Formats: sequence, structure tokens, C-alpha cells
Amino acid sequence: MRRICALLACLLVPLAPACDRPTPVAPEGSTLTITANPAKIPIDGTSSITVLARKLDGTPVNGGTEISLSTNLGTIEELVRTDPGGVARATLTGDGRVGTAMVQAFSGAAGEASIEVTIGGLAAFLEVSANPLVIPRDGGVTNLLAQAFDVDGTPLSGAFISFRSEIGTLATGGASQQTGNSGQVTDTLTVTREDMGNLIEPFFLVTASSSGAAGAVIEESIEIDIGGQPATIFFQATPTTILVTGGTVQLLAIVRDGNFDPLPGIDVNFATTAGVLASGGSSVQTNNLGEARDTLTATQSDLLAVPGGSFNVSVFTGGIGGVVLSVTQVIRIQTDVPVASFTAVPVDELPCLEYVFTSTSTGQVPLTCDWTLDGDNRTGCASFNWSFNEGGAPQRSVTLRVSNNLGVDTATSDVDVPYTGGVNCN
Repeated sequence: MRRICALLACLLVPLAPACDRPTPVAPEGSTLTITANPAKIPIDGTSSITVLARKLDGTPVNGGTEISLSTNLGTIEELVRTDPGGVARATLTGDGRVGTAMVQAFSGAAGEASIEVTIGGLAAFLEVSANPLVIPRDGGVTNLLAQAFDVDGTPLSGAFISFRSEIGTLATGGASQQTGNSGQVTDTLTVTREDMGNLIEPFFLVTASSSGAAGAVIEESIEIDIGGQPATIFFQATPTTILVTGGTVQLLAIVRDGNFDPLPGIDVNFATTAGVLASGGSSVQTNNLGEARDTLTATQSDLLAVPGGSFNVSVFTGGIGGVVLSVTQVIRIQTDVPVASFTAVPVDELPCLEYVFTSTSTGQVPLTCDWTLDGDNRTGCASFNWSFNEGGAPQRSVTLRVSNNLGVDTATSDVDVPYTGGVNCN
């Protein structure tokens, strides 16, 4: 029995050094060559890493040679072994972070080899869309979508995109979101009527932003319109000139939104500095064509009290953010209408009393003067002498009618004609 044990001991002793044999690594003078396929992967993608190890004479290292690997981004096997052809393989896997992974390979005395793999990426440009592009004036919701692209125009996964809006509330609260393989992120924007109170234009901007190269921020904005909100108001007064004797002016307002579409059901108010409005200044609602109408009536006494020969008519309505939209037109008072007047000056003694009649009428020329002198007619605006026939009343009626292209006016007066003693004085 002792002899058998001694024999076993003798047999085991020579084997002990084999257990302490060093790890097989590339020998002195060896070179490592590393490749990655693909060299660009999504944040959760993979790349095949291949290491070729050759001895100084160019032949492959022994099979089973250990190759150590490391990366600063993502994950990779720390140790792989070569096959008989001197090739070792590993897999780099993205871990959700974006950047450039530096994969390094080394083995024994061989020179170190490295290669870069892009994981995710930095956006070169963004595209943004919203559905719908118009939010009602009472508020609403729009769905936002942003897509990141690299310099080649390929959708970029792993990019971080955040939204911001001039008004309203984002479902994400404006937090960054990471794009998937489609390069897209989405968000939902809710806008209330109260939110619109901060606007001074019939639209607002939604912006998507992402990190670009060299620390730059890439941004893209989209315009969201406020539908049904007054953006412009057209105003027309017909006519724009009114005779000093009085008249009416028809007022028309047309309200349109930011897309220049007519807006029905909008309250419009008209105002004037002279005369009276049919609406009394109360609100008038626009019809299906976005039209609101009113009538201004001004009397002669109204217009004579207006200084400067003109007055204003206006229309106004509430716009976005409480801004008042208004338009004013000037109505000119036409004072060149004819105003008839004349003088009658006696020039002869009895028995015939002669008068010199002179028109003192005013108005835009040319004027036409038509006289009626105690039943006799005469035309002309120049001064003339006239004696009345016998047998008439002691007072004779004289009427002057004056006209031009703006109107007609008359003036009537009685002149004293004493008894003529039966003499025909004309």
C-alpha cells in the first residue's frame, strides 16, 4: 500500500508545474487589429467587434490567446479568446447613453488597438409638426411630434428632445425625451381660453430643441394659429362725405381671423363723434360672412355743431389677449351746398318804387338763381333792378331758388311796395 502511494506521489510531482503555467497571451512583437461593424449604432443597438492578432512574422497567434477588451460607453465582454485563425470576437451593446464609445483591445506584449463606435448621436436638424395646427378660441388640444436627423438625413435614435410652448401646458412638462429608432418623440399641448389672454398675435410658437455638435442647441419651431379669434377688421363708410344739411352714412365692418377667414358671431361696436347710430352704440354681431352693419344719421344741427368740417366714425372689437382691434374713418361735411339769400334795396321815389335785387347766396359754383317776384319769373345770379306793378298788395313776395350739383335751397322775403297811383312801373 505504501509503495502505491509513493508511486502516485512521484507521478503527481512532475504535473504540478503545469498547473502554474502562465495565461496564453500574444507574444512579443505581436500586433492587434480591431474593427467594428457597424461603426454607428442606436442607443440600445449592438456592434460586432473583431480583433485580429498576429505574431511578428505575420502568422496568427495561437488559438485560445486571450484578448482583453474595454469600453468607456456601453458594455462589452472583458475577455475573449482567439480562434485558430487568430481572430477574437465580442459584442458592444449600447446602454442607453449617447456618445462615442472608445473600444480598446490589448493582449500581453502586443501593441494596444482601439476603435470608435458612435452610440446614438447628436442631432443635425429637427422637424416638428402639430395636429391640428389651429386651436379654437375657446381652447383645445394639439398633438406634437418632433423627429431628429443626423447629418445624412437619417432618423436619429438616442437623441434627447424637449418641447416648449409660448402658452398652454405640455403633458411632459417640457422634460427631455429620448428618441427611438424612428428618431421621434411626441407630446400633447393643452391650451385654455385663459392661456390665450397672454397673446398679442393670433398665433403662438411651439419649439423643439435638442443637443447638436460642439455643444450647439438645435431648435425648430412651428406656428399654431388661434382659430375663430379676430385678427383683422375691415371698415367701410358709405358715403364718406355728408351734406351739411344732414343725411345718413351706411357703416360696414368685416371681421376675419388669422387665416383671413370671416368670423361669424363676433360682437362689434360702432361709434361716432356726430349724429346718432341705429345701434345706439350697442354690440352688433357679425353674420356668416363676418359682416356687421350700422346706420349713422346726422341732422343739419348735428353737423353745424361739428368744428373743423369733419368728424370720425369708428368700429372696434376684442382681439387676442384683450387687445382691441379698431378702425376709424373720417366723414367730411360738405359745406359747399347752396345757401340761398338776397338783398332788396330801394332806389327810386314814388310813384314807382324800384328795388335793386342782389343774390348773396353761397355754395360751390356754378350756381343757378331762379327768381319769383310777385308772380313774375327771372333767372340769373347777377344784380338787377325791378319795379313792381300797380294794383298789388303793399307787400310783395320775392323768392330766390339757388341750386348747384350738390343741392337746392330757397329764400323768401316780402318787400314793401306803396300805392303806385295806377302807374305801370315796369
